[in-house]
Parts: sequence; structure tokens; C-alpha cells
Amino acid sequence: MHDFTYDDGGRLCCAEVPLERIAREVGTPVYCYSLPTLRRHIQAFEEPLAGIDHQTCFAMKANSNMAILTLMGRHGLGADVVSGGELFRALKAGIPASKIVYSGVGKRADEIEYALFELGAEDFAFTDDALLLDAPHHFEKIADEFLRRGLQARFHTPNSVFSSAISPSVAEKMRAMNFQTIRLSLETTNAERLRAMNRKMFPPHFETAMKNLRAAGFGRKEIGAYIMAGMPGQDADETLEAIEFAKACGARPHLAEYSPIPGTRAFFEAAAISRLDIRSEPLLHNNSIFYLLGGAIDMAAMEELKRVCAMND
Repeated sequence: MHDFTYDDGGRLCCAEVPLERIAREVGTPVYCYSLPTLRRHIQAFEEPLAGIDHQTCFAMKANSNMAILTLMGRHGLGADVVSGGELFRALKAGIPASKIVYSGVGKRADEIEYALFELGAEDFAFTDDALLLDAPHHFEKIADEFLRRGLQARFHTPNSVFSSAISPSVAEKMRAMNFQTIRLSLETTNAERLRAMNRKMFPPHFETAMKNLRAAGFGRKEIGAYIMAGMPGQDADETLEAIEFAKACGARPHLAEYSPIPGTRAFFEAAAISRLDIRSEPLLHNNSIFYLLGGAIDMAAMEELKRVCAMND
């Protein structure tokens, strides 16, 4: 529901104010927002969460208008920011630092420093596997500048990063920057499947990355490996082999239950083996149930795989 309607004269209005009047008074182009609509939507989102300890953050990449941000802050919402500029605007709009999440795929050393002192932030997450893309000209330069400034923080890569990019130099700089969480994508040790999925990284890349990370001083507590379970045609033995391989390399395995992405080649392969029609029911794409539809892994086998992953934690 929104407040953009036509009046009896056929004029488009926002909260009963004709847009043509706004255009005459302030000129064009102009962005027009309905504050009553925004208030109502905030209320509709927050009311079901009443009584639950939570913090809703508005993603500023959707809209960084200061009036919008001020409204969000006045209604108790925080902000999800991805740059120093967005962080500045959020603070300027009156949103408390304690309600700001600084996320995003890449951050410069000066943005990290700004967040350290303006937010009191201590943990930073790089949420994209492209962090190490062209590492000598990107990540390593950020690391060098961060270390040159004498900054101290904790860093995390909760999503998988390219294992093929973890050279001895990258591993050493990740250690020097105090990376606490490193996740690598292994998926499977089945090279034929990886080639069919058009992957560019294979178990030897993972093994080399692990050697470099361990030589830099990282241990199993910091390094995790994402392993797929329930892909079309993948049985429990294949997943178990990948789990044991990750452990042998010194990583902690993390099971990722497969969920098909509609429109992809893998989706149509999944639809072909599924015992139910996943094309007409999106709920069947849920990763907690999809693996059951193919029949290669049952619930007992999945629980056993999870148990093996958790052993020696």
C-alpha cells in the first residue's frame, strides 16, 4: 500500500499533494517520497518482531537520501553501509554508531581507519570472493597501507575466497592484519564434477592454499572449508571424501546443503532428477529439503555427514 494516487481531476498525487504542484515549486527533476508510506512500512516490518531482540538495518545502497535516513533513525532503524561515504551520511543523519553495520565487498585502508575511530568497530568482514582477485594490485596494497598506519582490528572472510589466490605473500599479510576467520571453497574433490560446473579451482589449489596459510601461522580454528552436499548426482560418499580431504589438509569442514538457482544449467539438471516438480514450487528449492528430492542422500546420511564434520571441533 502506498500514498501515490490520482485525485478527482486525474492528477497524480503524493499523500494528497499534486505532483505537478511540487514540480512547479521546486523544479524538475525531483525525487518525491511519501513519508506516511515509509512510516507505515517500517511499522509493518517491525511490529511482528516486537519482543524479539533484534536490530533492523536499512541498506543505504537502496537510498542514501538524508531525509529518508533521518526518518529511519527516528524510528529506531540502523543502517547497513558499504563505504566511508555512506558511513559519514548515516552518522550525519543521527543514526547511532552502535546501530550501523559496515559491510561490503572491499574497503580501503582509510575507510577501515575511519570506521575504527568513528564507530569503534573492531571486526571487519569481506563478504565477496573477489577480495583476492588480482591480489598483488588490490588486497596486498590494502594490507600494506593498513599495516603502515599501525591499525589494529579483526578481519573475517565468512564467504569463500579464491584458494588459488592465496600465495605465501597473501597468507603472510592476512596473518599480519589479524584475520580471524578464513573460509575457502572446496565444494567437492570430484574433478569431473568441478569441470562440469566450470570451476577454475581444484583440490590441488586448495591444498596449496592450506600449506601457505599454515606456514603463515594459521590453524584449523581459523580456516574453514565449504563442502557441498546434495548436488544432483552427488552421493554421501563423495561428500565424505571431501570432508576427509579438508581435514587432512588442516581445515575445519563446513557442510553447505545444495540449493538450485532457477534458470541455471544446474537447476534444470536438478529438476530432471527431483521426485517433485521444483519448477512450479519455489519452496522445494530450500536447501534444508532439496537434497531429499534427488534420493542420493537421505536424512540419516546427511546427519551422519554433519556429525563427521563436527568431529574434533
